[in-house]
Amino acid sequence: MLLSALAYSAPDAATLKTIWKVEAGRGSPAPLMPLLKSEDPQTQARATLALARLRDPANLPKLEKLISSPNPGTAEAAAFGFALTPGGASFARSALKQDHPEAVRARLVQALGMQPEQANIKLLITALDEAAPIAQAAAVALGQHGMAEIKGSASPAVMEALAKPLRGRFLEPDVREAAAFAIARIAPKNLSAELTQEWTERADHDRSPTVRAFLVRGLAPSLNEAALGALLEAGASDPDRGVRISTARALGKYGSVLDEQALAKLVGDAAWDVQISAIEASGAVEGIDHKAMLTPFLEEGVPVDTQAAAIRALGKAGVNGPLRPFLAKDKPLALRVAVVSTLEDQKQLLRLLEKASEAPMRSAIAGRLAELEPGPDVARILIKNEDPALQAVGISILGESEDAALIGEVLDAMDSNDLDVLREGLKALDNLLALLPARTPAPAAAATVIEKALQHPSVSVRLAAQGPAARVGVSAAAPKAKVPDPADLEGIVGARIVTDAGTLIVEFETELAPMTVMNFVTLAEADAFDDKNFHRVVADFVIQDGCPRGDGWGGPGYSIVDELSWLPYDEGTLGMALSGPDTGGSQWFITLAPQPHLNAGYTVFGQLVAGPSHAVHQGTIIRDVVIERI
Repeated sequence: MLLSALAYSAPDAATLKTIWKVEAGRGSPAPLMPLLKSEDPQTQARATLALARLRDPANLPKLEKLISSPNPGTAEAAAFGFALTPGGASFARSALKQDHPEAVRARLVQALGMQPEQANIKLLITALDEAAPIAQAAAVALGQHGMAEIKGSASPAVMEALAKPLRGRFLEPDVREAAAFAIARIAPKNLSAELTQEWTERADHDRSPTVRAFLVRGLAPSLNEAALGALLEAGASDPDRGVRISTARALGKYGSVLDEQALAKLVGDAAWDVQISAIEASGAVEGIDHKAMLTPFLEEGVPVDTQAAAIRALGKAGVNGPLRPFLAKDKPLALRVAVVSTLEDQKQLLRLLEKASEAPMRSAIAGRLAELEPGPDVARILIKNEDPALQAVGISILGESEDAALIGEVLDAMDSNDLDVLREGLKALDNLLALLPARTPAPAAAATVIEKALQHPSVSVRLAAQGPAARVGVSAAAPKAKVPDPADLEGIVGARIVTDAGTLIVEFETELAPMTVMNFVTLAEADAFDDKNFHRVVADFVIQDGCPRGDGWGGPGYSIVDELSWLPYDEGTLGMALSGPDTGGSQWFITLAPQPHLNAGYTVFGQLVAGPSHAVHQGTIIRDVVIERI
């Protein structure tokens, strides 16, 4: 799937650099204005996409005019701008009342999903009856409304509207799968008897495993014990591993001891990712003998990721007795980290922190402490640690303390070049400055720190500074953005990622995400990914790598801007991991199944075309990344 008008010849190099600098700097759109009037359709469309990516509400009127452009690429990019820009939903609703081409209407409908509001629901129901691309976007958008728990998203009218595409068994598979996704994300609790029966039969027999997997998740919360048991029993025997994974997760969320037979079947599944999903889910099922079911998975010889899943499940179930030995230093790091996630005693966690030498162990302890809602004393201990990741956690805890007297401590802790420390410090300042009594001036040092942050080369830091800057009344001109030379990207087509589980071959989306591709290429050719482990593997969701720390808390020391597009997150999509807008760095992921809820939220910069992605375990090592050029 390509951006319609952008899939042809790109603008010339000088024009591309102008466009990229605007996107990279997130500054004034003035350099784009002449390009928006260009007679070259590709230049005009690409400039419109850049305007959309600025995500500035002040640009909405300009996007509204561009949506009527006779150039299809320009109109589509302008409609996409409503999805990215706060306040764009009202513009999208207005535009949907007009006559626009199919591709433009699909982007307008997508905008409603990206900005869920009750006022969107009737329009989305109507859009389900339009052409396939529009209907698919409408179904995904309804699912996003369900995720946001918008009033009316689980209404009988929505459910009946989603049922219609599912009845077209052999037509428009993308629309049918999107409708099933919506049902899974809405997870209705009061479903009619007719639809319950219809969808239960389809969860058993639909020809699409994606539909079956989504329907298991969507049906589970509305079923009585007997019907739920039958659904889970059937799902546990489904020939598709993705359906069995969904069944395991539904069982963990809604099942009970009555479903122990289905759970035992899943826990004993021959597919490792199904087994791990079931083990993790079992910790939340009440009434079963967790110790009897799970302690066999703690024995030597069991794969480490399976052992770790059993530890987490036992901890969730409150069976902590067998876990203490796995804190010993001679145990694999992954097992010690898993035990940390089960601990409740802050003092014990702090004692472990004093001895922790590995970064993943430190971050696991800090993350667990944050979950236990510690006070400022714990925050101060974290801030004193030499690990910037822990300092950032400590600062965030101070920022949530609702004590303006802590502003000085936050400012002191921000004496760092680490991006996470700076971003968390700015968020904390924004929260604490709001607590100052009226007419009480902020410390003079605050204005100095914030003004410096407004000039930081990373957009993510400058964005974080905007809130506290408004509170203290400071401003500063952003630095000029640096972008790659288009010539450096010529001939780059993809990469071979050589891992212990096999070689993954990806093709890049260079035209739509040039800076993200160039960043990946630069890191790969500097061997930044070599000998790094896949630190995050979630069955039927994603495999993720690129963290220099090996725990998901690290990056290259800089951030890059998002290059969002409407390329979908299908199975095998290569995306950029984020911790907020414009926070990409070195971490990337590959999806293991369709993930429509990620669409337009993370930069898509490639697609897996070959390789055993489902064979990658947590801890699988990358040995080499070879960039393919023509």
